Amino acid sequence: MYHPISYLLHLGTLQNFETRLLVSSAQVEYLRYWLHAIGLTKNLISLPYSDCLLTESSLRHVSPVIFKAKEELKSALKVVLPGTFVPRS
Repeated sequence: MYHPISYLLHLGTLQNFETRLLVSSAQVEYLRYWLHAIGLTKNLISLPYSDCLLTESSLRHVSPVIFKAKEELKSALKVVLPGTFVPRS
């Protein structure tokens, strides 16, 4: 089954040349409702406050990245987000 948050993401380069994995507000909404629907959260998780959102002016470049399998995404997260915990399945 296709899950948009799992396969199509974007990489953004900040003004200081750091790379970040980006998700759209629609993907955040989907994830909030999905976590609640499958019972992982008792209540809906609140939306991130506006300071957490990146605007076009805060980015040097944005490029789409398509991952064909969750393993590819996990590998990319280790490179883009070093030191970040990626759970094993």
